[in-house]
Amino acid sequence: MNEPPAGQPATTPLTVEPNPLFADGDAAESGEHPLLKSRPTLVTLKRLEARVRHGWGAWNFEGSAEDAYRVWHRKRFRASRTLLFSLIALLFLTGPLYQHGLLQVSEPLGQLYKVLDVWALGPLLILAAVLTALGRWQLLTQSVQSAAVMATLAALVYLHAADLRDEVVFPDALMGLTLIAIAYFGGFSWPRIALTALVCLGVRILLEVESLGVVPETITSMAIRVIEASIAILGAWSHERLARLTWIRRAVMQVLLRTDGLTGLSSRYDFDRTFARVLRQARREHKRIGVLLMDVDHFKRINDGHGHLVGDHVLRSVGEAIGHQSGRRPLDLHARFGGEEMVIVWYDLVPAELEALADSVIRTVRDLAVTSPLTGERILVTISAGLTWTEPGSDHLPHQVLQHADELLYQAKQAGRDQMKFGAFVSTRV
Repeated sequence: MNEPPAGQPATTPLTVEPNPLFADGDAAESGEHPLLKSRPTLVTLKRLEARVRHGWGAWNFEGSAEDAYRVWHRKRFRASRTLLFSLIALLFLTGPLYQHGLLQVSEPLGQLYKVLDVWALGPLLILAAVLTALGRWQLLTQSVQSAAVMATLAALVYLHAADLRDEVVFPDALMGLTLIAIAYFGGFSWPRIALTALVCLGVRILLEVESLGVVPETITSMAIRVIEASIAILGAWSHERLARLTWIRRAVMQVLLRTDGLTGLSSRYDFDRTFARVLRQARREHKRIGVLLMDVDHFKRINDGHGHLVGDHVLRSVGEAIGHQSGRRPLDLHARFGGEEMVIVWYDLVPAELEALADSVIRTVRDLAVTSPLTGERILVTISAGLTWTEPGSDHLPHQVLQHADELLYQAKQAGRDQMKFGAFVSTRV
């Protein structure tokens, strides 16, 4: 039977959607990357990585992947944002202590300066720091963060304007350093930083030209302002680019970890991790699972007679055949179990369907036109298999089910190979 049974789709679309393997809290344990919930191939992820690496800023992911990235990014910058807002709040709240000595604030401006620092900017920045540290109420937190950044920069621009009117001695570099700190430690999107930096640059240049005119000092100051804005924009741009590349590469590493590099099937590590979840899912939903454990016949003879490179070619061909025949549904699994052994798990099928699918896999491998890439000689490849099925109960352990499939596989080999032995699994655990 070459076609999947009714209800088994031929392909899995590349869309980001919840993975049924991780129902009832399993997702928190799995740590699976959000990009992998749609089962993308390694090639798909590499293309996505190349688009970000070679792009100039249009990096947004599609659909819920972008939301998942932003959640990860906010968590990544939570500590640095909290520290950033806390330090700026401290700077403003302690302003009255040095407003006369260091800043030399004039009397008319002194009272307003104190009100803005202690009763407006300080509390707003503290609120932004607290909300950022808590990591809740996303919309409220983002609104307060934006308001805090805008208010901080507006206050610094106002102090710069007061400095031009000789009402205060304002450190010339403070505005640029604050903007750069926000760009580097805030983790905000680079278009927002670019817009903010350009607005601040334009306002400061207009203030200086209006106050001082176009003189050598103003031109030098303009150049410094442009450099400061450029550092902030390029810093935010490179930060976001590297952050998105890091996020994608985390997905690539998970794919490499869970995929066998030779056969393209799941790795043993990923199978052991996922098979236990499938058993729990089947137990919750009272569904049957089928396990087919396979072994390539006379594989040592192939290795000894044709060489290990040809042996790898055989395993690769068998893996591709098994990959095309199985693992098409979210809860179906296929993996390289070890050496020349491979395993398939089918979810929620009756024994007759399981036997037909297992027989189809055996016939597909038998019909493979495998030839030696060195000599062109055709190599006959067959597999022996053990098929078992069960509706898992609370006493069913993964290794017990696999052990029974392995015993059936041994019987198939003893009976002459190139065949399958099957039988239901009944737990003997007391």
